[in-house]
Amino acid sequence: MGTEALSGTRGLLAPFIHAVARPHPGQVSGMCSEYLQSRKLAQLHEEEFDLNQDRYSLRQDRYPLRTAPQFLGPQVEDILSALAAVTQECNSS
Repeated sequence: MGTEALSGTRGLLAPFIHAVARPHPGQVSGMCSEYLQSRKLAQLHEEEFDLNQDRYSLRQDRYPLRTAPQFLGPQVEDILSALAAVTQECNSS
């Protein structure tokens, strides 16, 4: 919903960026990408425009939108790791 509110594009969750260039096991970019495919407000930029045609639009998505999966991914990993450690300790006593 943040992507739609900030007029983001669906391309910010491109598989290459999140699976190859910056992979984190805790990333949820795949699920978010599937969700955005069904949304009507998330824009889809597939065409190239010259400077005069898209003069007042953004060239790329805002930084917080582009980096959210890499920022949240390690946090999800830490939470899952802590949960596994607590579960193991609870089961060992």
